[in-house]
Amino acid sequence: MGFAPAMTAELSGIQAVSPLHFRRWNGVIADLWHAKGEEGGRGFYIAPYPRIVLFDEDAASAITFFEGNAPRKGVSALFVPAHMPMRSQMSQARRFSHVDLHLEQTPLRKRLSGLTLRRSLDQPVFLDRGSRIHDLTRLLAHEIAQPTRSALMLEGLLLATLAEIFEAMPEEDLPGARQSLAPHQVQAVARLVDTRLDHPPSVAEMAEAAGLSESWFAHAFKQSTGQSPLKWQISRRIKAAATLMQRDADASLAEIAAATGFTDQSHLTRAFRALHGMPPAAWRKRHMAAFAAEAFN
Repeated sequence: MGFAPAMTAELSGIQAVSPLHFRRWNGVIADLWHAKGEEGGRGFYIAPYPRIVLFDEDAASAITFFEGNAPRKGVSALFVPAHMPMRSQMSQARRFSHVDLHLEQTPLRKRLSGLTLRRSLDQPVFLDRGSRIHDLTRLLAHEIAQPTRSALMLEGLLLATLAEIFEAMPEEDLPGARQSLAPHQVQAVARLVDTRLDHPPSVAEMAEAAGLSESWFAHAFKQSTGQSPLKWQISRRIKAAATLMQRDADASLAEIAAATGFTDQSHLTRAFRALHGMPPAAWRKRHMAAFAAEAFN
């Protein structure tokens, strides 16, 4: 297997207390670490591949992680996307154990294919101490330290772990209530579109703004707005074009088309007519006439 992890780790006040145990199978290297940390001990980690870190209960109560500058406490499991730095700090002196699952990108995506993911592979995931992940952590740690089964056992535990972390489920089993976006997620997508009118974001970028996987986002977005993400985005850009037509009487339709992410004036005209039932030039003339009439009354 060509997969060879090369993680950068800078530690201060944290050290291993026993030899490393590991298992390797299809696109995965699983490490079991036993360590001790001093109060105030720190760690910095970054790797060119995604990874999952699973902690025992002693670690969950003693380590704080930092997503940027935001502290995360009581973490039982952590998913870190490729190339994302992560920092940790010991809030108290403690011996602890953790399982690291180093994941090759292509096999990981194959394992998740055909499933709808509640969380995105491009965003970090933190699970708290109340999750069921501790049972999986104990089983994985035991099988890594004292192998009793083939890699099939480890593969099953990995799949269960992925299902917990990403809340993965078959599309046909999606509960309708869980498909809706929260208001702040819709607002985050709207801000992204509004700041990128001249260079419209892809559905994947819109999903990232909402903090969701692309497949889950598409379902949840339509449930929340009644439109597909792209249709909603086009409607929002047409609305922005209408605002520009009203605001700047001297701006040409070609200029407005470019400013709102349409390839040319014809593209804007087709999209505008489909939404408003008339071409933008006629709409502009009607609204300018109405505005002039109001000004003289």
